[in-house]
Amino acid sequence: MASNARPTRRSAATTVLAVLIVLLAGAVLRWRFLDHPMRYDESYNYIHYASRSPGHILTHYTPNNHVLHTLMVQAASRMWGDSPAALRIPAFVGGVLLIAAAAWLAWIVSSSRLAALLTAIAVAGSSPLVEYSANARGYSWLALFATLLTGLTVKLLRNPHEQRSWVLWTVVGASGAFTVPVMGLAIVGNLVGLIAGLWKELRGAVLRNLTVSTGLCFVLSLLFYLPILLSEGPQKLLATRDMAYGILGDQIRSWSDMVTAASLLAVRHAPAWCVAAYVFGFVVFAVAALVRPDRHRSLPLVLLATAPAMAWLARAPLPARAWLFALPMFLTCSAVGIACVLSAIRAAPLRVAVGTTLLALSVVGSLPVVRESRLCAEPCGLVEVEDALRECHQFGAERCAVVSRFSPATAYYTRRLGIARMAPPDQAERIYIVADDGSAAAELWNPSVPGFDRFSPLRPWPSDAPAGLYVADLAQPSALANN
Repeated sequence: MASNARPTRRSAATTVLAVLIVLLAGAVLRWRFLDHPMRYDESYNYIHYASRSPGHILTHYTPNNHVLHTLMVQAASRMWGDSPAALRIPAFVGGVLLIAAAAWLAWIVSSSRLAALLTAIAVAGSSPLVEYSANARGYSWLALFATLLTGLTVKLLRNPHEQRSWVLWTVVGASGAFTVPVMGLAIVGNLVGLIAGLWKELRGAVLRNLTVSTGLCFVLSLLFYLPILLSEGPQKLLATRDMAYGILGDQIRSWSDMVTAASLLAVRHAPAWCVAAYVFGFVVFAVAALVRPDRHRSLPLVLLATAPAMAWLARAPLPARAWLFALPMFLTCSAVGIACVLSAIRAAPLRVAVGTTLLALSVVGSLPVVRESRLCAEPCGLVEVEDALRECHQFGAERCAVVSRFSPATAYYTRRLGIARMAPPDQAERIYIVADDGSAAAELWNPSVPGFDRFSPLRPWPSDAPAGLYVADLAQPSALANN
């Protein structure tokens, strides 16, 4: 018995070490993107929430305020300053922990070391998960909490009498809801999985634990948002759906548009053969779950089916990034499906050879993200507005004007550079147009507007960013225009 246990422990230790190496590589990859130019939403969050007191964060709400994560950003800014990298440290930590959490989920779903390692590699190299690990919003923590909650649900399906897992289930669910309310979709999905999986055991202590944990999760979430409810009233939270329609109406015209946008984001930068492998593994997993139903193995499928159904019933349009909490579950199902195919190989040497090849291919499939210099899923691009503002500061900010589609990012850098005042367009000697492309710049630049007719034609401003800046000088010579 001891001789058999020793290789098993050695194999488990090797797998843990391999996952840690993948985690470290994923951390290095995410660290590369921490100094990207600030985006619209994260700048807005910092200016209006994270730069203010905890009391303000806890009592004011818009969908941009991911409250628990905003409190983390506020603490990070106090410790490390207001640089983009400092503000993104909480999202970075959540994104790195997500790699380990996804590997853990794959392990407890399948007991397959290969599935755990494949999942870790896929999550570590996923383009959108890398991006939102370097974006000062709460989406990496949302994905982390959803993944942990799913893993805890699997544990409870196996042992519904484990009190510690029920407590953790409650805390993790409420913490996720306090980060982004979209966590409610993950909570409902896991709750459906619990009820369906424990249906024959829903009596006595099991029913009591389920009822108490679900109730406490709701009560804790309500208590977390109580300061906002008392300060601004329930209409502010209830208005989120209408606000989403207003913001996303032009981008998401149908349910299929939302599904398409989320799917395209999920596989962004992944090679076609890698996407095909993901789909193949997921189909194998789904078929196996239907042919041989297993309540804990089927749970990720229940979540992936329930969450979109709940969003559809609520008629709430969600941006693609809001669905990233489901991506680790999809990758887990895919990895487990591929591992199941491998387990069907009887010959051990062939199984090892194929497994090694799969691991190598999964690493290769993650390399396109390593080669990227910019990651941006939003329509508002990464614009080097800081460089333009530094130039304004050098020549005299009071002689320059900025017309921007990304006013929060402009305001963030203006504040960071200590620029107190800039000129209005009709009094400026140089106007910078901040836009993600030429057509957007043309919309902002209108020579028929009083003041704009004094300037020479708009021209690109030197920048290496794919989304850029444009500039126009006074038509008559000036000291500024000659620089």
